[in-house]
Amino acid sequence: MVCAEERGAFFPDAESAARECGLEHSGPPPDEPGFCCVHGEVFPAPQRVCAGEGGAFSPDPESAEHECGLQHSGAPEDEPGFCCLHGEVFPAPHQVCAGEGGAFFPDPESASGECALFHEPPEHRVEPPPPTVPRPQRAAPEAPPHVAPPIGPLATVRVVNEWVKTGGPIGGLGYDVRYGGADTQLLYVTDNYSGVNRSVDGGTTWSASNQGIRARTGHSGDAIPVFSLTVDPNDPRIVWAGMKGVLGIYKSTDRGQTWFETTPAFLEGKEVVFRGFTVEPGNSRVVYAAAEIPTHDPGRGFDRVRGAIYRTEDGGGSWKTLWEGKNLARYVIVHPDDPGVLYASLGIFDREAKDSACKDVGAVKPGDRGFHAAHGSGGVLKSTDRGASWTALGPAQGLTDLYVGSLVMHPTNPKVLLAGAGNNACSVFHEGGKPRFTGGVFLTVDGGSRWSHTLADDIVTSVEFSPSSPRIAYAGSRRRIYASRDGGESWSVVAGHTYAWGPPGVIAGFPIDFLVDLRRPTTLFANNYGGGNVKSTDGGVTWSLASQGYTGALMHSLALHPKNPDIVYAGARSGLFRSLTGGRSWEGLSHPPAALAEAYSVAIKPDEPNVVLASQEHLGTLYRSTDGGLAWKAVAKLPVQPGTSKGEHGFKRIVFTHNPMHVYAGSATKSNKLDTYPTSHGIWKSENGGVTWKKLSDPKIADVAVNDLAVDPKDFRVAYAATAAHGIFKTRNGGTTWEALTTHRGSAAFPKDVRSIAVRPDRPSTVYAGTQRGGVYASTDGGTNWSFLASGMQPNDPIWSLVVDPAHPDVVWAGSHRTGVYRWDSIEQQWVHFNRGLRTRAVVDLAISGDGLVLYATTTGEGVFRLQLTPR
Repeated sequence: MVCAEERGAFFPDAESAARECGLEHSGPPPDEPGFCCVHGEVFPAPQRVCAGEGGAFSPDPESAEHECGLQHSGAPEDEPGFCCLHGEVFPAPHQVCAGEGGAFFPDPESASGECALFHEPPEHRVEPPPPTVPRPQRAAPEAPPHVAPPIGPLATVRVVNEWVKTGGPIGGLGYDVRYGGADTQLLYVTDNYSGVNRSVDGGTTWSASNQGIRARTGHSGDAIPVFSLTVDPNDPRIVWAGMKGVLGIYKSTDRGQTWFETTPAFLEGKEVVFRGFTVEPGNSRVVYAAAEIPTHDPGRGFDRVRGAIYRTEDGGGSWKTLWEGKNLARYVIVHPDDPGVLYASLGIFDREAKDSACKDVGAVKPGDRGFHAAHGSGGVLKSTDRGASWTALGPAQGLTDLYVGSLVMHPTNPKVLLAGAGNNACSVFHEGGKPRFTGGVFLTVDGGSRWSHTLADDIVTSVEFSPSSPRIAYAGSRRRIYASRDGGESWSVVAGHTYAWGPPGVIAGFPIDFLVDLRRPTTLFANNYGGGNVKSTDGGVTWSLASQGYTGALMHSLALHPKNPDIVYAGARSGLFRSLTGGRSWEGLSHPPAALAEAYSVAIKPDEPNVVLASQEHLGTLYRSTDGGLAWKAVAKLPVQPGTSKGEHGFKRIVFTHNPMHVYAGSATKSNKLDTYPTSHGIWKSENGGVTWKKLSDPKIADVAVNDLAVDPKDFRVAYAATAAHGIFKTRNGGTTWEALTTHRGSAAFPKDVRSIAVRPDRPSTVYAGTQRGGVYASTDGGTNWSFLASGMQPNDPIWSLVVDPAHPDVVWAGSHRTGVYRWDSIEQQWVHFNRGLRTRAVVDLAISGDGLVLYATTTGEGVFRLQLTPR
């Protein structure tokens, strides 16, 4: 397992390993310091790290330089052959194979034989699955090149460090937060991208704890999709975790330090999202699993789903189905004194019941005809025979919102339960021109026979009693935090009175799970769907960040201070953030009135770094700050129709010209997590530093959706726009008129979905373009003709970001949303992956400092990474 994690080649004995690695068996220990040659560059590294990167190790720099020179000028690195990586053989040049950490062979027979030998693991070994992305191979150009590749001689910067995960900013698709039994210093949080994270200091710091979890998903195959987690109340060493997709159930018997899979055999290969686990009090062998069965049938605002409840009676050895229905199951609660009595909550705020009609009839006011048909199946189920039969508790009992995403039992009175209810698509209606909500909090004091709607007009996603003082209870929604001091009979708003709740500058998201301290009723954590983990010590009135060391943030853009690379701004689904410490700590900047819960683009005025522009992804607003992001003013607004499939627009890219009074902003419409619609509201421009804006009127770009913008660093009148469906446009007169660059003769094969564009600072006629399904193109004549820079890049790699080193313009970096970061090897004239330390390779944006010594990358699912570069 260690060998595989280090991307090494595994052998059953030392002699074979030494022979194949080309090392003397008596050579230096793996961690002995020395020097490594990779791709013609020498840097200090232990032997183990050097081997993991496919490099040549030497004990001293002189030998390394000598061997590196021989290797780089002698051995034909581009000689075709075959590569073994993770047990798979594929054709690849030696250079590409080494760059991926694989074992190179000259013929397929040798590769297959040796690969099978060293890939066969011992019985106890748990191997990660192979990446879901295509294997590296030299891509064939889509069109004949028209010019020589416009990248110059040997770069003047070399890399000596790895990517470093900053651990921020806060964000992600959080789900559960749990104590490790009676030990309140041990906590767990789950996140749909970063997996299981564990704290041993009461939530102050966190670290990933996913050893043995083989489940991987996401655009780059790096996300660890853990949804739910439960600690066994009988034995806190036992922890259960549920995945999404076809990735199953995992169990730990050492407090979450290692995991093994225990997925029901009859569910293998079936798509199931495990939403929650419950262990029977007093019997750890009996465990219930609540699940969602996706159908991929679109509803009014979310997919329609089915649900199921499963049970094991042998600690996970075998499972059986107890219930199947037309809405997902979120929680199962076992009566503490009578294990035959079960409750199950159905529904959640962002899925619709399979039989819901709200897509067709819209949201219907309670009491009106068709209301319950609009909701579909849901509510609460109750069983008195251990799940052999179930009774639906719903409108007849007073439970009038059927999307019960949270259900909790009173700590000492099992007849008392609180239900948090509401759905973002089906629980909304309009009254007096204003939105109203059918959800809220429901209370039963007789085991579900009757329910009272004690908190109305909200979509409540989490409820919880205080274990030590159960008259204190909490409820939370995207908008507000509520507290009750009478066991849930009445409620008051404690946070979010006039604006969204959360830590200062942070819009926390949907509180999907609360955890109240076992002894202090005013201390609680909230794990948020879209906002990470936060903590309150005053009963929910104020909140602080509680995610140091981990993040699952879904990122967008980056902007660096022009003179201080430690000052970095980052836009994410969880808001706009700033770091003053090079990413070691982050602060939220979503202060009122900036509704930056989905921060799209951010840009810094180069001559006045305290002037910052930022946009919101769905609501179309562009904001301007003059104090570094502490206060904001709305300066532009796109026409939007929130809640409609094609009506949510935002300024996806903002860019200052070298005359900083002139600024461009390009709009886009988000259709899903990967693609944009082909049309939006075109390109806008400011001529006073972003104070006022106007839409550019050239009909050729009036309704284009813009993915990226780039400007000529010497002539502010020249700019380029990369669009989602119409290729590249260029203006030569400050945006008055635009011309299409990718429809000229000889460039007909140029992809239409262009994701990124960059201009070489010292030679502005050199332009680079990254495409969604076609790699990188380059032009040396200002975009008239293009060549395809395919060598070394995986076929159809989606290049979402391109940056040219401003201090060393021969250096070009490319960010792929599937395979990580590439750097152009100017000697070999090909792209070379540089992913050391980049655990999540779904790169969204890159930004480089003015001196070329610091590179940042934003990712889908693990926040921001930083790479320190060193001059040659």
